[in-house]
Amino acid sequence: MSKFKFGFGALALFALMALGAFGMSANDASANIIDVEVAPFELSSGGFAGSESWTDGGDCDDMPGRGTVPVSPVGAFIVPLGGQIAICVQLDGEQGNDGTDSADVTFDANEVGRFREAICANNDGDGDWFEFDDDDCLSTEGIGTDQLTVDCAEQPGTPPCSDDSPDQGGIVVIYQCPSTLDAPQTSLLLSTGITTTIHITASDADGGLPDSEVDVLVSCRPTAGGATLTASPTTVEIVPAPSNTAHSLIQLTVTDAAGNPILIAPSTDVDFSTDRCAIEETNVDTASELGSARTLIAALTTSNPASYVAWDTFANSVAPDSSPLADNSSVFDFDISGINVSWRSMAAAILHCDPHAGITTATPGVATVTACLEVPDAADICRTVTVTVIGPPASITVAASPTSLRCGEKSTITVTVKDAIGQNVSDHTLVEMVTNLGGTIGGTGGVLSFVGPVVPVSSNGAGTFGGVATAFLLTSESHSGPYEVVATTGGTLPGGGAIGIFSTPPISAQVTVTCTIPAPTAAPAPTVTAPRTGTGITPPSTGDAGLSSSSSSWTLFAIGGLAAFALAGLATLRFARR
Repeated sequence: MSKFKFGFGALALFALMALGAFGMSANDASANIIDVEVAPFELSSGGFAGSESWTDGGDCDDMPGRGTVPVSPVGAFIVPLGGQIAICVQLDGEQGNDGTDSADVTFDANEVGRFREAICANNDGDGDWFEFDDDDCLSTEGIGTDQLTVDCAEQPGTPPCSDDSPDQGGIVVIYQCPSTLDAPQTSLLLSTGITTTIHITASDADGGLPDSEVDVLVSCRPTAGGATLTASPTTVEIVPAPSNTAHSLIQLTVTDAAGNPILIAPSTDVDFSTDRCAIEETNVDTASELGSARTLIAALTTSNPASYVAWDTFANSVAPDSSPLADNSSVFDFDISGINVSWRSMAAAILHCDPHAGITTATPGVATVTACLEVPDAADICRTVTVTVIGPPASITVAASPTSLRCGEKSTITVTVKDAIGQNVSDHTLVEMVTNLGGTIGGTGGVLSFVGPVVPVSSNGAGTFGGVATAFLLTSESHSGPYEVVATTGGTLPGGGAIGIFSTPPISAQVTVTCTIPAPTAAPAPTVTAPRTGTGITPPSTGDAGLSSSSSSWTLFAIGGLAAFALAGLATLRFARR
């Protein structure tokens, strides 16, 4: 766990550089500020880091707890709202510099907070330095306000404000950040805190020496009232298929009781734990690292499998340690907007669900990740988030509809793939299909690159969506009978792999589709019908000498014939008489 704890050395160095810029040195006759230190202070728990005074020496370098006040990215010392810090200021009194003995030291907090106490070295002369109450500075102005002045000339202790004696002397003031009850700060947005500059000035009361000035930046921040915990993405895969990942970014955001993001002390502890997979915070425990991780997460898109590979590569830049189910971190200031306007306290970790050496906790199921935020003098704030962990393919079933059809028609092939606990595998899990006759078409680019035909049979590949891959079996009128369709799948190689090359043992299933070609049917013989030509030839009736007919033409013919015979017989008779 990293801690953002810094001393005041950089600020003191800056102060000395500034003094040098004015042509002054530690030996010049002036009220030089030569050291400034900051430490936490809480009288109810013992004052200076558990001690009401310090007896081993008497200058600011010996102040208990100095340098342990957390510092924000902009260099501000972080103090809880209503909390207190001790600011120790030491002047240069060596080599007869009488300017410090008559100096006035002024502290101005710019109308934010108040100065509760001023302690001057060993004012009571008992040899115990900077005792609260006993060594209080005399002749002060402004105790209980945001402006405080200490008159070094009025202090009975030796030395009162400077280090006339080696490694002894100085002034300690107790500064308290405003609370929600303070005026005029009641109108402040205390959920986001307030930052102020405490301007420290040491000046010669006689007016004959130049002033010495140092600024201390203090950020008064609220105490956590809540927190939110998120996971991105919420589904991971132990052996990722293309456009899937084995890692989830876990982010804790500190809030007030109403759920608004706030800034708290950046050293506040956060404990991460998980009941499955592994948790690691090392490569996302700073604002810049979290920013990089969030950028990679935002870029994840299924149309670009390389975006998932980039995220997994970043996540695996630091492997989980030997205690994979728990890790410790601390919050840090993070600007979620990226433009320095939306600051909040955050902590982050990465859930690792891919296999790592010596780690056996990556199993299918639901991972419950817990983050607990430490709250001073109160119960920790704990939040949980769940991540679904998908295992590699463990079972496969194949179905066809219909299973019997006419050759030349198609059948729909449905392949269902699940992990060891019955969860659908991730989308884009690759499935290889092969048949002994005809061909299969998966519709996912199999004919383009990642799989080729298997002669004399035909093969292709498909990807799962919702655990199901679909293809069509195209039967041929040239081949009747059973078509065997075999489907195979397995874990994908890192980076996507290729169909037919699996990182886990392949599993297969098959289904049979039968097509038939109906036998030809003989056509019936045609029926011949004679043409109609009237009644045809009718022989004469033997009963009426052929004279009876229903036809009027035959009647007339018969009458005409009888008349002719009669006339012929009459003519013959007349000739005989002659």
